[in-house]
Amino acid sequence: MNDPAPLTARQTARLITALQQGQDLDDAAAVLRIELSSVWARARTDTRLTIALAGRDPDSLEERGRTRRAEYLRLLALGVSPSRAELILGVPGTDAWRSSRTFARACDAVSAQAAAYMDIGRPRLTPQWVKRFLEAEQLWHERLHGGGRGRDRPGGH
Repeated sequence: MNDPAPLTARQTARLITALQQGQDLDDAAAVLRIELSSVWARARTDTRLTIALAGRDPDSLEERGRTRRAEYLRLLALGVSPSRAELILGVPGTDAWRSSRTFARACDAVSAQAAAYMDIGRPRLTPQWVKRFLEAEQLWHERLHGGGRGRDRPGGH
């Protein structure tokens, strides 16, 4: 199967406009000479197009809020903590969102699903951690070898 020809920003904008004006997707794609496989490929990464394909106005204030909540859930699904997700999204808090019992349950479900993957992370070797490790290793060698290369041992200083 060949990869579909990628949609340009202009083609995408024109398709969104056509959909906002109530045009049928198949008709709009035919007029714009766009393959539907290209539309699906672009919709994977273009939130505005996805919203337009769902039959809603991607430029409405309500959709911006819905998109932010969806991005928050995506971050939780990727294992990002709620506080870090808030920082990434630049929102001061999600208490208002979580006041919706449905959204709160969705957050809890997504977080629970992601928890299974939380312990798989790679260790963080910070300079401080490496320094502590090397100091501990040196101390262990000194204890193991009776004080290391001291004054009373051959080769000591």
